[in-house]
Amino acid sequence: MNRLPAGFRRRRFRARVGSVSPRRPKQISVLRLDTQFAPDSHDRRALRQYFETNRSYLRDLRTHDEPYHRQFLTLVRQWIPPGTRVLDVGCGTGLSTVLLSRAGYNTVGVDISSLFLQEGGQHGEADFVAADAESLPFPSATFGAVVAFEFIEHVADVPAVLTEFIRILKPGGVLLLHSPNLCSPFFPLRDLFSLLLGGKGRPVFAETPDQAWQWLATNLKHTVHKFRSPFPDFLYRKPDLSGQYAGGDADSVYLACQIDLAYYLRRQHLDILQKAWGEKRLSRWLAFLLPNCAPYIALVARKPRDVNEILCSSGIRQPP
Repeated sequence: MNRLPAGFRRRRFRARVGSVSPRRPKQISVLRLDTQFAPDSHDRRALRQYFETNRSYLRDLRTHDEPYHRQFLTLVRQWIPPGTRVLDVGCGTGLSTVLLSRAGYNTVGVDISSLFLQEGGQHGEADFVAADAESLPFPSATFGAVVAFEFIEHVADVPAVLTEFIRILKPGGVLLLHSPNLCSPFFPLRDLFSLLLGGKGRPVFAETPDQAWQWLATNLKHTVHKFRSPFPDFLYRKPDLSGQYAGGDADSVYLACQIDLAYYLRRQHLDILQKAWGEKRLSRWLAFLLPNCAPYIALVARKPRDVNEILCSSGIRQPP
């Protein structure tokens, strides 16, 4: 979870020699394509205060037990060897950090909310630090892996956070992000069928069949645009901080999508090892056939070990 910048916005990054520069930012609603006014400084403070003081949100985090983290832990074991020094970003109450420590990793947990971290400190099985992911209090090249479970969708400046992750990664280190793909058409489709059959939809995103249809149309448009775009296109939304909802990504800021994340990391010379993954048969097939549209992001990237790898990834041959 991360602080809010000057406004929720849509950032595009065009390729330039030696630099990556943003276009004029615009805010995009999750269900409508028209622009809206950016929140003021009061709204930015409200978001941070929401995470630092909201005990209803804390109670929801407490329901995220060990089975809830199972797929994330399986993914970590698949790509990161035990004994690796791991930074667990956006760890909330710290249970993910503790479970990683029990699995044999040398883990440090980070979250912006000291309220949430008070829970983690009670475990006494890992170290925890209250910090903003845009400015992590660690030297460069400190960790062999950086992992984040259901975190990136709560980030208001994704390129800044990804750049910070790359900075603290050791050469050859692994970055692993596991989150819902909020631009996937499969979430609104699932909610639409559930609502038509008398079930429940997703709070804020699809509470009625009409909202589900709108969300589906919006996500299809976003996905097509991202496929055709020659640069990363990060879309942001205004989070619901009313307190009516706890969880369900009502408080999300970034409309997370593996297309943006992979595109940006490639431009920073990281190798993309995986974009999506699933344990169940259907999710495995979706991840295999449509990795950019799969409902869950399971992005794994590796930082180059030396300058030769950077040259190779850029298509540049080193002179003999």
